[in-house]
Amino acid sequence: MCETYTTPTPPTTDSDAMNNILQFSYQPVNAIFSLIPSKFTRISTHLECNTTCAVSFYTSGLVTLYKNWQTIVVDLDIGPEPWNLTVSQVFTGAVLLTFYIQQTGTQFGLYVSGDQHAVFSHGHVWAAILIAPVPQTYSNCPGNCYNCYNGMCYSCPAGLYLNGTACVATCPGGTFFSEADRKCVTECTSGTVKASATTCLPKCDTPGKYFIPGEGCVGDCIPGCIVCGNDQTCIQCHPTTTLNY
Repeated sequence: MCETYTTPTPPTTDSDAMNNILQFSYQPVNAIFSLIPSKFTRISTHLECNTTCAVSFYTSGLVTLYKNWQTIVVDLDIGPEPWNLTVSQVFTGAVLLTFYIQQTGTQFGLYVSGDQHAVFSHGHVWAAILIAPVPQTYSNCPGNCYNCYNGMCYSCPAGLYLNGTACVATCPGGTFFSEADRKCVTECTSGTVKASATTCLPKCDTPGKYFIPGEGCVGDCIPGCIVCGNDQTCIQCHPTTTLNY
């Protein structure tokens, strides 16, 4: 279910949503479809995962992915060039995934894989859809936590990273900042690459390119390199070259 609004930012009330809806449509999964540039777009998808589901998406702009309206799974400035990101978290059971996309480009694709899974949306007309409130910090959440349950933190606001169950501005020694899922991790997860001694960034699908925050997959790896996290070191060389440690 894809909703596009006349405004560049999300509506905050039901009235704003009704007054500013520009386009409402159902779109296919596992395929790329067109978006209206520079308009706020909200895309909602219900998953039924009998085992586990893996999710990836292709788009550009400012992307926030919510699980069941509350927990932030991804919060990332992809930049103007679209690229594909595999979400490091896998999903089980019934899950609602909602993408908030600002500064949009012209394309979006959602890809779901897993045994015995189903993808569906409720068939309401747009006029019957109410805007769910943007998740707010619960008063009983510890510290700077964005979303929690029974006092345990599950996601953090922008600028902070989840380290265990606490939100921190700086990840402790021996761990990495993961910009894709805003966590402190002991190693770069699937779909990300080591960009520095302390940072993991999304892995680019285009060989020879690396991700620059706020710009996308526009950085050039050193000659002969097909996978890298910066312009100084190579992670995977072209088959005709050799990685020199």
